[in-house]
Amino acid sequence: VVGEPQVVVRDGGLCVARLGRVPVGESVRMPVGEPVDGPVGESVEVPVEGLVGVPGGLGSGRVLVTGASGALGGVVARHLVAVHGVRELVLVSRR
Repeated sequence: VVGEPQVVVRDGGLCVARLGRVPVGESVRMPVGEPVDGPVGESVEVPVEGLVGVPGGLGSGRVLVTGASGALGGVVARHLVAVHGVRELVLVSRR
C-alpha cells in the first residue's frame, strides 16, 4: 500500500490508521483493530456508535509520547502530568 507508514493485515483485509472528528468536550477511544471501510488515502467517516468514553479525560489511561528524549517531548510529558493528570506515561525515543 503506497503512501501509508503503517499497515496491518487482519482477517485477510488491510487496516490503516485514520483520524476522525470528535465534538469538543467528548473524549473517546476507538476499539483496537476495528477496520474502517473506505479507499486507502481518502478520509472516511467513522461511526460514533461503539466508541468508549474515557472517564476523567486523559488521566485515566496510559499515554504514549514518541520522540520523548527531545526538548518538546519533555514539555509535552510535563504538560500531560500537570494539566491533564496523566499518571502513566510511556516515553519512547526514536534513537
